[in-house]
Amino acid sequence: MPLPPAAPMEPLSLNRLPSTDALSGTVLALDLVDGGTLELAIADERIRWIAAGVDWAGEGDDPSDVVEAAPGVYLIDVDFEQFERGTEAVTVVADVAGGWALVAHQERFHPEQTWSRGPEVTHTFAAARIRGAVQSGEQPAPTRELIGHRHLYRYSPRNVYEHIYINSGAMCGHNVNTMGTPGRADCHPASYHRIRDGVYLVGWREYDSAAGMLAVIDLGAGQATGKVLHPEHFLRSVSRPFGGPIIWAGAAPDYPDGLEPR
Repeated sequence: MPLPPAAPMEPLSLNRLPSTDALSGTVLALDLVDGGTLELAIADERIRWIAAGVDWAGEGDDPSDVVEAAPGVYLIDVDFEQFERGTEAVTVVADVAGGWALVAHQERFHPEQTWSRGPEVTHTFAAARIRGAVQSGEQPAPTRELIGHRHLYRYSPRNVYEHIYINSGAMCGHNVNTMGTPGRADCHPASYHRIRDGVYLVGWREYDSAAGMLAVIDLGAGQATGKVLHPEHFLRSVSRPFGGPIIWAGAAPDYPDGLEPR
């Protein structure tokens, strides 16, 4: 008896906020707080970029995706096409109202380079001032405000993931109701940055995996907007979108004195 055909996979971007052309035709110039610059000339689905004074300095004209992930806060993703940079990408979270931005550079590496278990993606983060804007509030910075929170993310009707932010360097990911991998769970190295009140950038590197994720979490609207640096093959990665509404599953507990997470 033949097996029934497999159900088609639902994209993890089915419930994601839409892309926008609100910044198309503009140039976003960033002065990194710790040195270096990044300029983004934004067009329809492409960005001309020039980075100087950083480890990943260079320039290119590459595919891009821009989403208003929170009011006045844009997730700007640049997917490097150059063969020699095929395992890299850069993502900018720009708070145009506050005059600040956070630049995240992502790069896959191969485990044989370190001969150790762990993730195969690195994230580096740099706060930046938007040139010509008046900065207000605090610059984007690492935060502990999400530690202990527990969220469910509904990326599509049949793909629900749980995140438990357990300490300043790790989160637990649980595939609550997913197509193909229900019940799978693991802990992953993670980073949390506060963009402004109630808006965060969460980055995690899947353990024993060649995938790395970044997501803007808007707690006020209950919405997540993200991208995966996803391996296509040994020498090429691509940015793939994901996102959807947040289902609240638990706030941070009150840890006993002396037993707070690191």
